Amino acid sequence: MRTVLYVLQAIDAMETSIALRQPRHFEQNRMVRPFSHGGFPTLLVGFALGDVVRDRIMRRAPEQAREGANAAQALANVDGILNTQRSMRAP
Repeated sequence: MRTVLYVLQAIDAMETSIALRQPRHFEQNRMVRPFSHGGFPTLLVGFALGDVVRDRIMRRAPEQAREGANAAQALANVDGILNTQRSMRAP
């Protein structure tokens, strides 16, 4: 599950980076917004920091809770990818 999560995070960061290079696009996720001005590398740093924080919080949680957190993060990344693609198609 972690591999899928990391792939989705990278795709989300790449899609966001591409969208932010276009006029009238800005990062809507307030947690990621501070990392959105440096392009793909800083977006990856933002995702990595989020991953470290989630791991710290979930360190002593049961395996099912950790897997649930990973699944929720993966779904959030899919949502981010889809929303970015949708916003790039809008006039």
